[in-house]
This record gives sequence, C-alpha cells and structure tokens, in this order.
Amino acid sequence: MESVKFSIILCTHNAPPSFAALLQSLANQDFPARQYEVLAVDNSAHGAAQIIVDSVSQSHPGRIIRYIRETTPGKSHALNTGVRESRGEIIAFLDDDISLNADWLTALDQAFESPEIAGAGGKILPKWEGPPPPWFTPAVAGFTPAHDFGDKPLAYQPPWSCPIGANMAFRKYVLEQAGPFDTKLGHCGANKLGGEESDLCRRIHYLGYKMTYWPRARVTHPFTWAEKSKAHWRRRVFTQGRMAAYILFKDTLPLLGTRIKHPAESAMHRKQPGKNLFYYQLKTALMAGFACGLIFGPEKH
Repeated sequence: MESVKFSIILCTHNAPPSFAALLQSLANQDFPARQYEVLAVDNSAHGAAQIIVDSVSQSHPGRIIRYIRETTPGKSHALNTGVRESRGEIIAFLDDDISLNADWLTALDQAFESPEIAGAGGKILPKWEGPPPPWFTPAVAGFTPAHDFGDKPLAYQPPWSCPIGANMAFRKYVLEQAGPFDTKLGHCGANKLGGEESDLCRRIHYLGYKMTYWPRARVTHPFTWAEKSKAHWRRRVFTQGRMAAYILFKDTLPLLGTRIKHPAESAMHRKQPGKNLFYYQLKTALMAGFACGLIFGPEKH
C-alpha cells in the first residue's frame, strides 16, 4: 500500500458512545482524502469496535479507515500495534472519547511545516457534564487530561512538560528512533496508570528533538460526574507520581533529561494561574506517589 502523510491512531477498549461520532469527524476532515489514514486499534476481547468501524468506512469510501485488532490487554500494546501498522510520515494519536472539528488535521499539519519540529501536542479543552467544579483552575487542570496553555505555540520541556496522549503527533522516524511505548505503562481496562506519553517524550527529548504546543489543533475531552470528585483526582495523581518514579529511574537516561533551563516561552504547568488549596493537595499527592514508587516500584497492570 502507498504511503500517506498522516496516520491517525485511535485506540479503543470498549468503543464508547462517542466513538462513532469521532470516526465520522475524522472521515470528514477538510484534508486531502488520500493523504491520511485512520487506524482504529481495537483492544477489546470481543472486537467491540469492528461493526462501528466497518459502518463508517462503508459510508465514506473515499477515506482510508482501517480496523486492527490487538488482543493483548493494555493501551501501550495497542499503540505499538498502531505504529507498526501505520504508513504515514507523521503519526497522530487521539483518545476514543474526544470530539474535534473538521479543520483539526489541517491545523495539526501546520505544526510540522518546520522540519525542526519532531512532535506536537494540541490544545485539549474540558467538556463537563453540567457546570465545572469551582476548584477546576488552569493550575489544577495540569493534573488532568485538559491541556491549555493559551493560543500561542510554545516549546515543550520534557520531562516537565510534554504533549498529552489524547491529542499528539510525532514524525514516524522519530518514533522509530525513540523506541516503542513502554507496555508497563498506560491504561489497561479499569487500571488507569498512564505515563506512556511522558516516557516517550522524555526519550525523544533526550535524542535532541524539538516538540511544540500547537493550540490550533484543538479537541474537546469529556469530564464525567465522577471526575468532579476531588478524591478521584487525588487517587489519579498519586498514581501519576508512582509511575513518574518508574519513568525517571527505569533506564540510563539522565534524571532530568538534557537541559535544566526553562525558556520563558515554554509550556509549563507550574506557570499556570489558580494555585488554590486543591492544587497543593494534588501536588502533595504527586510527591507521595513518587515516594511510594521509589520504595515499592510502579503499580501493576
């Protein structure tokens, strides 16, 4: 099969109700049809997404939409399968529950106009069920899948800041040099470990490549009623800290990467406003999780 410019990898475990709408949105991108492909990687035990993918593919015969099974549980396994199967020069990754506009891929393409850019992360706006909780400030959002540093492109500085897996892209040759997603990280069913994109970006950064925050390529991420609970995020952030300890000490890469200076124009969550009491509680949970990771190691799938 001939190559394309973009491969969009969409991993799914249980094909949520928004999955079909997302596939439709990807099929309707205002980008040349034969220059991108959508790879739906089904990580469920029973192929839950195949009927949906086949239906959308048949209704959009001019678009390249491929269904792929990965039966080994774990999002990182699914991500690695998607990368292996991809034919694009640039590999983009999306969560299966986000929503986006028809100009998303065109905007993402603009991020890679400079050959210096190896990776890009788009803006991720929260969409709450009902009004957002009063404690949800830009600073607190840095502990969640929301990802908004404003409307101007900024440089990432891994391991302190990096693209979010719900909306990110990398040149394929850079992924090949950096190596696969670590299968000890990432979601696996109800076990929300995460950390796979942070680990990947740390390795890309160590190789000397540049990554940019690109706000024009924006998506919307749903937040549920359960995620309005402070206890939910304390648990999630504790796990983030535990996985961070594993990521930073699992191999021979320097603890803090290749640079320690943060340029003024960089995407850093610690620069975000709204450092309320809950922000410091989450920061404490992160440090506690990190200490736990140093002593007991990472959580298991």
